[in-house]
Amino acid sequence: MEKIRKYMQKMENLLFYVFLFLLPFQIRFITYQHDWRFSEWRSMSLYATDILIAALFVFWILQYRSSILRNFRTPFILLSLFLVAAILSLKNVSFLPLGVYALIRLIWAVLFFIYVSIYAGHRFSAPGAAFALMAGGVFQAIMGIAQFFRQSDLGWRFLGESLLSPESSGVAAFFNIAGEKIMRAYGATPHPNVLAAYLLIVLFAICFLFLKQQRHHSLILAAYGIVLFAFFLTFSRTILFAWFVGILILIIFVIKKEQKRNIFLRQILPLFFVSLFIGTVFLAICWQEVAARIVLSPQEEAVSLRMYYNSEALGSGSGNINVFGVGIGNFVSWFMENRPFLPSYIYQPVHNIYLLIYSEVGIVGIVVFLMFLGFLISRALRHDTTHTLAHKAFFILVGAFLFIGFFDHFPWTLQQGKIMFWGLLGLLAYISQQ
Repeated sequence: MEKIRKYMQKMENLLFYVFLFLLPFQIRFITYQHDWRFSEWRSMSLYATDILIAALFVFWILQYRSSILRNFRTPFILLSLFLVAAILSLKNVSFLPLGVYALIRLIWAVLFFIYVSIYAGHRFSAPGAAFALMAGGVFQAIMGIAQFFRQSDLGWRFLGESLLSPESSGVAAFFNIAGEKIMRAYGATPHPNVLAAYLLIVLFAICFLFLKQQRHHSLILAAYGIVLFAFFLTFSRTILFAWFVGILILIIFVIKKEQKRNIFLRQILPLFFVSLFIGTVFLAICWQEVAARIVLSPQEEAVSLRMYYNSEALGSGSGNINVFGVGIGNFVSWFMENRPFLPSYIYQPVHNIYLLIYSEVGIVGIVVFLMFLGFLISRALRHDTTHTLAHKAFFILVGAFLFIGFFDHFPWTLQQGKIMFWGLLGLLAYISQQ
């Protein structure tokens, strides 16, 4: 029996680290699409990561015996209330099957949050998880770098890579100051912003490894440089801004702690020099693109569309306040019904997860969700008695994702974004219980 138990543990460890490596891949089977023209927001898919998570849940059920409610009562109640609000929103859906699918996806995300917070957080090695993320990040970074310099996809459809070209409809591209249309790096993800978010997590994981590991510093620094360069090639302004501000906050925290200054000079300085070198190389190669992207104008389509989506979301209720929402997973369907003559590429979720939740689940849903977030954050800050650099960095990472949620919808709508978002919240809940 002991041999079987150890074999099961090894299998579970391997499965978890493979899951982290495959997290950003868009490997899936599309089970349903509502129209002849494919729309991500009106379709249903089964992802490879769904199967891996289901297998991890089986290990969890077989090996875990403690009560779910232990040290978890308040967030469990708030999440239950949020699910009730989501169920009630189904009465307003434009297309019920999409609403049911979105509800199942939400329940799946909540279960993943619980899994991370009460089981995975203490079951798996933090350095092991960081190594798996680093390996996955380097792979995605190399893909993204190759795509950017080829300005096309690599033809790796078996990994879920999209068909990419600067001239293709729906591909994230922009004009540099020379008037050339430039495609951003995708990796195997559905959008450069998703790749940027994943690489942001990977960068923090690599920094954690660099500070914790006594060996392989040169290898870790090389991986950091490759991932950072690809991170820049996503040209994701919001996420790059969140990374830059987060690093500044972390440096200020270290410098203010007098006893930490030697650690800063001895350990963090190499990361700073690699960042400076990679940033210089990036600016030298991509100056025309940086000069174009750094200018942000209200007339720019990315900005004007976000403002338009926000106004539509705020006006999605029948009265001044949207009580029950237009139905979970049905914002785009509602949008198409109420604005039927717009170009097809306009029909997207509102690029703000908080407004998206409000529009789909209503005022009760968003209030309960914000209470849930507030409880997690306040409890984690109260329980942070160690004041370690790793904890501070993690809090900054969570804050970055909550900030990103004001400007993009992928943490709520896309498979990779959901895993990252709910996984980080689960780790936050886990830390607050220690």
